[in-house]
Amino acid sequence: RLFFLETFLQMGMSMINPNLAAFAVSVNATIAAAGLITGLNYAVSLCLRPLNGLICDLFYKPKLLIVSCVIFVMSAFGLSLSTTPEMVATFRIIQGCAFVIKSSIVVSLASQVVSTGKIGQAVGTIGMGFTVACALGPPLGNYLGINFGYRVSFLLSAVFFVCALLLTMTLKNVIPDKRTDPGLVLLKGALSHLRLGEFFYLPAVPVAVAVFFCFASQSMMLNLIILMAEIEGVSGAPLYFVAYALCAIVSKPL
Repeated sequence: RLFFLETFLQMGMSMINPNLAAFAVSVNATIAAAGLITGLNYAVSLCLRPLNGLICDLFYKPKLLIVSCVIFVMSAFGLSLSTTPEMVATFRIIQGCAFVIKSSIVVSLASQVVSTGKIGQAVGTIGMGFTVACALGPPLGNYLGINFGYRVSFLLSAVFFVCALLLTMTLKNVIPDKRTDPGLVLLKGALSHLRLGEFFYLPAVPVAVAVFFCFASQSMMLNLIILMAEIEGVSGAPLYFVAYALCAIVSKPL
């Protein structure tokens, strides 16, 4: 279930992320503004990340994931109806709220649905769903965007998010709620004893900085390559994502 859940969620995101900059330009955003809008998703995620782990630990994870899926659906439908750069930016921010929840919960659920000795195998299987979606989502979204308009692509991504929502609802039957108190009560108690230093693990800062530099250039390529290909008249840009995913599949066992 988690494999298909990750695949559906990532398919929806992969059909939006690489094509969003081109769509933003089509509704009169400048190239610079389009790049900024595309990055709002991750900016929101960064701002909410310090509280994300705490919230995921205190609230029932399947319910949080349901909330995330609902927000994803709203953002995808909202993007399909957007007619100005401001509307695109607004729904991109909303999508960021869903992304920060999803990014932490899906993998953590593996520890609750499989035995201890098979967690690594489960995480690898979930990762394969991510890779498959990264290979198929961008070309499919770009094909629909070019031939039928990016709004159609966003609507189809909403369908994938709805599929993920329906699948998430079934997790409530296999993952028990072991909390002794409601999440809001636990969160209030945790926040009353929380200190700023507990949000950050200082020994990990050098690693975080290294990851930033590694992924900054990758993020720019992933989010802007289709827009720049359209501007320069280069065809076949979505094949970049297929090659990227194939390399990931080959290198994953290593």
